[in-house]
Amino acid sequence: LTFSRYYLRTKTLSGQTLTSELSQAFVGDLGHYDCFNHFIRLDGGDGLYFLRGTPKSSHENKRLCRLNLDGSVDVVMDWDNRGSHLMEGTGCWGPENSLIRSFKIYDPLPNKGAIQIQRCDMPTGRVLWTRKITALVTSMTMINNNALAYGLTDGTLGVLDVLNGTVLFEECLAVDGISTIPTALAANGSQLAIGTIDGRLILGNLEM
Repeated sequence: LTFSRYYLRTKTLSGQTLTSELSQAFVGDLGHYDCFNHFIRLDGGDGLYFLRGTPKSSHENKRLCRLNLDGSVDVVMDWDNRGSHLMEGTGCWGPENSLIRSFKIYDPLPNKGAIQIQRCDMPTGRVLWTRKITALVTSMTMINNNALAYGLTDGTLGVLDVLNGTVLFEECLAVDGISTIPTALAANGSQLAIGTIDGRLILGNLEM
């Protein structure tokens, strides 16, 4: 059993991997750390994933990397494309060895820059579809391996068809008529659990 601790030290991402007995299995410098480069939570995978620039002291030309249990690092796929700087990345596993990721495309003008959800083929990095969204993703989770539920910082709760990115459901989340923000999502079959910014837990069944 392993888990990792990431902490900020002069904008350097340092990682520790600990055994179940809390002895140190790995510690090392994983590269530059800021809103461009940071850890990517990908539950249920075969390693610990993070973003690293090229060279690793940079935020440019980022790669998705995997930290293995022996301390070695594998480059999995290119993260940036066509010179864009992709910020605030999140991700989850999709079907058929794919990755669902979200990001904001850097723009030097404040409050500008498109925000997108995208499905990629992991072995090649090929983009399968892209969907523009209205705000940053707080959380996302797969539903029955064919739909993606996501929450946004503007309070939107949505569901996409994983095959083509079509919107199946989208609304502003409210509890007892009061708007709130979904901050955590988890699915069990068609049942969806939603944690909100005001400390509530919503349980529901999706019918699509």
